[in-house]
Amino acid sequence: MATKKCPVCGVPVKLENLERHVKTQHPREKIDLRSVLTKEETTQTKAAKASSKPKFEMKRAWPLAVLAIIIVVVLFVALQKPTANATGIGVGQTAPEITLTTSDGNPIKLSDLRGKPTLLGFMDVDCGHCDAEGYVLAQVYNDRVSVANFFSVDANSYLDADTNARIELFKQAHNTYWPYALDTDGSVSKQYGLAGTPRTYILDKEGVVRNVFEGQVSGGKATYEAAIDALV
Repeated sequence: MATKKCPVCGVPVKLENLERHVKTQHPREKIDLRSVLTKEETTQTKAAKASSKPKFEMKRAWPLAVLAIIIVVVLFVALQKPTANATGIGVGQTAPEITLTTSDGNPIKLSDLRGKPTLLGFMDVDCGHCDAEGYVLAQVYNDRVSVANFFSVDANSYLDADTNARIELFKQAHNTYWPYALDTDGSVSKQYGLAGTPRTYILDKEGVVRNVFEGQVSGGKATYEAAIDALV
C-alpha cells in the first residue's frame, strides 16, 4: 500500500490511514480532511480497502452448506418417532415369548393367549402416532374382542420414562382396556428388533406372525379387522 507524508508532522502514513492519522494525531490543526488526499489517491484507497475484505469462497463453502442441510434432515427424521422398520420378527415366524407384568399388576405371557388370533402391539405413551392409532385400535377391540386377544407392550423408548401409572392413564384416555405391559429394561423390544412405534403384529391361534403393520395403518380399522377375520 502506498504512503504519503502527513501534511502536519511529515511522518509517512499509509494512504488508507492518512485521514484518520491527521484527525486523531493533530485534532487542533485546521486542516480540511478532504484535501489530505488527491482524487486519485482517494480512489486508490477505496480500491485497496475493498480488495482487503474477506470474500465468500463458494467452492469451499458449498460442501459445508450441503453438510449442514444433511445434518438438519437427519436430526429431523430422528426426532420424528420412526414408524417404519424392515427388521425384526417377520411373517411366518413364531412370535417370541413375552413374560411381563401388566400395568395393573398381573403376570402375563404371550403364549397364554394362544387359541385365538392375537393383536400384539408395540407402542409408547409419548409417541404421537401411537396416540392416534390407539383410538383406531379401540374401535377394533370393540368389534373383535369376542374373537381375538389384544396385548400391548410399552417400549418405553421416547421422551419421559414411562410408568404403569402413565400407561393406565393412556388406557383410560383411549378406552383400550386390554392388557398393557411395560418393557422396563428394553429386552422385549430388542428381541423383536423394534426400531420405532407403533408396530402391530397379528398372530394366528398358534402364535405365528401373519401380518406386521408399521406406523399408522392405511385403511385404519378395516385393515386390522380384515387381518383378524382371515384367521378366525
